[in-house]
Amino acid sequence: MSKRKKTKISPSKRAKQNRQAAANPAAKAQPAAARARSTAAAKPRRAAATPTAPLAFGKDTYIWLAGAFGLILFGMILMTGGGQPDPNVWDPDIIYNWRRITLAPIMMLAGIGLAIYAVFKK
Repeated sequence: MSKRKKTKISPSKRAKQNRQAAANPAAKAQPAAARARSTAAAKPRRAAATPTAPLAFGKDTYIWLAGAFGLILFGMILMTGGGQPDPNVWDPDIIYNWRRITLAPIMMLAGIGLAIYAVFKK
């Protein structure tokens, strides 16, 4: 058998270990190194101050982009509908009307153009 050298522990440190063992009965099953790691990890840490990076665009650019998104959405809404009232009768004026064929794509292209303008604007 090998003889292990006992290290002296100060009374205040031993009292602290006894309080921790009483508070956490499962800690006795852990080796001393694991107990030391678990108590060190349990200490609350201060949140590090992270510097905030500036946004890619300014506030006015985001307003322009929101308007562009609104125009694209409005164009899609204009394209909706076109259901036939009677499934046995084909009425091309309902599907191929000016609003769905001309106005809606113009609104969507205007929205895309506005988005491109907003990105390249200084």
